[in-house]
Amino acid sequence: MEIFVLSLGFLGILFILYLIFVNTHIKTNKITISSSKIPDSFDNYKIVFLSDLHDCSLGTKSRKRLLRAVEKSFPDVIFLGGDMHEKENRDKAYFSLLDSLGRIAPIYFVEGNHEIKLRKRRDFKKYSSEFEKRVFNLNGRTSLVKGGKSINLYGCGYFEYEKNLFDFDKKVFSIFLCHSPFVFDDLLSFPDLMLSGHVHGGIIELPFVGAVFAPGDGRSLFKRFRKEFFFPKYYKNSYEKEGSTLVVGRGLGNFKYCPIRLIFPEIVEITLNSKNFLQ
Repeated sequence: MEIFVLSLGFLGILFILYLIFVNTHIKTNKITISSSKIPDSFDNYKIVFLSDLHDCSLGTKSRKRLLRAVEKSFPDVIFLGGDMHEKENRDKAYFSLLDSLGRIAPIYFVEGNHEIKLRKRRDFKKYSSEFEKRVFNLNGRTSLVKGGKSINLYGCGYFEYEKNLFDFDKKVFSIFLCHSPFVFDDLLSFPDLMLSGHVHGGIIELPFVGAVFAPGDGRSLFKRFRKEFFFPKYYKNSYEKEGSTLVVGRGLGNFKYCPIRLIFPEIVEITLNSKNFLQ
């Protein structure tokens, strides 16, 4: 019995040490996207994708840790995939983080389901004005330009997707930012690259099983149970469909009902390679 208790205690200590290590380290998931549609001037173009911060990493040490991870990628652009900020009392720290990120590279942003709460603020117009001084709030289409050539960048807020059924230009390399990866199965037209978050890597990932469940989104339980809540289809790395690549980031912050991350916080570094340039 004593051996059993000691073994449990030892395993408990190991688990606590594991949690401390996981919650104080950020992993960089490196992905390369190659296409003949990528202009020569965009060859080796670096994108850093961040999502699901949930007002974490705003303390001095954790913010420095995040900024170091981003700086190491030497990004040309930074994409924020939603659920970054929601607490009014963290505005100052959040804006400070955005200022620091903006000194590294231009920032493009789409809303997640949690940012919708910000619209209920009495000072939302003031907040929005300050926010948009620091980032490009994407809800539609714009272009990224380099060396006189361009690629298309599309994006929409979490609950705006049905109002923005994009017809992606097949002649131009297209990137689509959307907080939820589950939209991927509902697309009428496919981009070359889609970037999403929301799922937090499935919260818990089991060997041979995969992700266990995904966070809710404010919709009915029936819809969540039907196709998203348990054993989510998309939760990490990349997926291929109809010539399109979906990249899902595991996020940076904590799930509401699980204040400690069980899997590493993650930033995604995406490198674009022009097949024309390689030829």
